[in-house]
Amino acid sequence: MSRRSHPSLESLQAFCARPEAERTWDADFEPVLHHTATTGALCVAWPILRELAKARILHIITALNAEAESAGSAPDAAAVNAHLRVIGAHMDALVQSPFTVQRLCEIVLVPPHTDVLKLLRAVDKVVAVSQVEVPSEVDTDGPGGGGMDGDELLERALVAFTHHLTDDNNNNAQDDDDDDDDQDRTITLRRSGSGGDGMEGIESSAATTAPWATP
Repeated sequence: MSRRSHPSLESLQAFCARPEAERTWDADFEPVLHHTATTGALCVAWPILRELAKARILHIITALNAEAESAGSAPDAAAVNAHLRVIGAHMDALVQSPFTVQRLCEIVLVPPHTDVLKLLRAVDKVVAVSQVEVPSEVDTDGPGGGGMDGDELLERALVAFTHHLTDDNNNNAQDDDDDDDDQDRTITLRRSGSGGDGMEGIESSAATTAPWATP
């Protein structure tokens, strides 16, 4: 297993500041999502986690859609983009982390469905909420925080994630050859146009879809 690097707050902020069309998912960001998926707590501010989750969703949907296209069973690209636009709008409207943030991170790290539309519906269920966590700020003094700063929390998240991967590798040593693990796969998202409300969309290889901002 290759050693994961520790993402700095600066690198995360720089990633989130880029236009969505210029973002490429980096597996080094996964410990941030894993921390919330396993503890329910945030090791970065919600606006950063939100943008990471959006990027991860697009990464997964793009990969699953490409696989479906290869199998001749891809869903209608307009329908996929419509779902993504709604999900993005829901997430952008959440100025604080939702009470479903732990489940959101679980889903985007380990998708419960390989069907594109089923997965999108599962994501929509956990982001189409109005109730938020209070407080939503990173709790550096709470359980496990110990007064650590942001980079120390990220380092702690990386250590926990590395242990998690090691345990998974030990448990699955017998069938590594058959493993199609998405966590180590970094792809460049195929985009349909410039960003607008919601998120950037996918672009079908069979037909060009409208930009996200187009209803």
